[in-house]
Amino acid sequence: MKASSTCWPAWLARAPSLVAESLVRVPDPLAAWLMPGPPAPADAVAARLARALLPEEAEDPSPPWLRNDQGLSFRRAVAAVRRHRGVLLADGVGTGKTFIALAVAHAIEPDCAVHVIAPAVLRGQWTAAAGSAGVSIRVHTHETLSRGRAPPSTGGAVIIDESHRFRTASTRRYGTLAPWCVERRGILLSATPLVNRLADLPNQLALLVRDDALSWAGIPSLRGALDTRVPGAVATLVITGEDRSPGLPARRELCRRPDGSGSLHELLDGVRWRTSARTVHRRSDG
Repeated sequence: MKASSTCWPAWLARAPSLVAESLVRVPDPLAAWLMPGPPAPADAVAARLARALLPEEAEDPSPPWLRNDQGLSFRRAVAAVRRHRGVLLADGVGTGKTFIALAVAHAIEPDCAVHVIAPAVLRGQWTAAAGSAGVSIRVHTHETLSRGRAPPSTGGAVIIDESHRFRTASTRRYGTLAPWCVERRGILLSATPLVNRLADLPNQLALLVRDDALSWAGIPSLRGALDTRVPGAVATLVITGEDRSPGLPARRELCRRPDGSGSLHELLDGVRWRTSARTVHRRSDG
């Protein structure tokens, strides 16, 4: 048998070899891999360590249609999509996920129209929001996917609104959308990504994110790990921004129960009266 020729560069006299006998124990692994920086105050070092535990942020400037409190969600989502091809934005209801998603999709693929997968009832809302932001979109509905009809195979990022409706991989809508999402980048939106069980989450992420996306954190499979434990590394795939709950409208609950003397009609009249009174009050304030 003819001996194989050497494959290392001519300037390298002898290629290095790695054998078990040459391995030695490293006393301090961190010291072997990390290069210490200059001395700094303790609070600055602690802040730097804490920042390293937070999700990565892109340096892209926020578009003018976003509020200042939406910038953090935007930067985190852009960084996650560029690294993992997808992300789930789990900000609460009323925090502007629609506009944040449009900003993210436009930032990652500015030259293509954005595909929006949304419930049919929200088609008008998405059209109006995209028009005010100046972003071109193509809206496809959950209901159309349930009938087995996939969106056109044109380029562009995708926004999957109400992504918790795609938490079950055995449904027709999921089976129709999943092949279409292959090699596509985008963002999932849901204020309630977990509905019944932890497996709801990896099923949604799998539409855009590789199953081994968290292998760097010791999680070889999203589907195989998140059903038993939720690693901290999942914060790089499921993100939120600032706490905007103080800026949301106050919630008021009203409970009326019949005391036995009144009829159902009297109970309904009382509810209607409270509703109409609240409407008149709101109009007088506006």
